[in-house]
Amino acid sequence: MSDREFWVSNCTRLKNRIARWLDIRFPEYSSVFSDWTCKRSMASLYEFPFPVDLQGMTAAEVINGWRKHMKRARGTSGLEKAAQLISYGARSIGETSAIHEAKQDLRRLLDEYCRIVEILEKIELDVLELLQQIPAAQQLRSIYGLGPIFVAAILSGAGDLTLYSHGRSY
Repeated sequence: MSDREFWVSNCTRLKNRIARWLDIRFPEYSSVFSDWTCKRSMASLYEFPFPVDLQGMTAAEVINGWRKHMKRARGTSGLEKAAQLISYGARSIGETSAIHEAKQDLRRLLDEYCRIVEILEKIELDVLELLQQIPAAQQLRSIYGLGPIFVAAILSGAGDLTLYSHGRSY
C-alpha cells in the first residue's frame, strides 16, 4: 500500500502539471473535455495539443486523428466533440511560443501519466489477489462502502486483526 501511495502521489503531480500545461497553452480545452483523462481527450492531446493544430481541419479529419488511439472514435458524441474542439481552438487565447518544445513536454507528461496509470492498475490487481488470501478482508469487504483499496489500507495499517483482543484495542 505504501507503493500505491507513492504512485498515486506521482499520478496526482502529473495530472496537475498537465492541467497547468492546458491552462497555459489551450485554456478552452476544458470547455470541450471536462475530464482530460478520457480516451477521446487523450487522443486529442496526442494528436492536436495546440489550437493551431486544428486550423483548417474538419470534424472528419479530427476523428481520423483519434482513430490512431481509439477504436470507436466517431459516433454522435464524437462528431459533436470534434466540432467543439475545432470551434474552441479557432478562438483560443492560449500561449503560442515555443510550440515544438511544448508539444514534446506534453508528450513526455502524457507518456509518463499512462505509464503510472498502468503501474497503479497492476498494483490494484496485486492488492485484489492478496486480499483473497486474507480471511478478515472478506469480512471487511462485506461492510457497505468499503472498497478493496480501503480494506487493504486498513489491513496494511492495522495488521492482522485477529491479534487484537477487543474491538477497542490499539
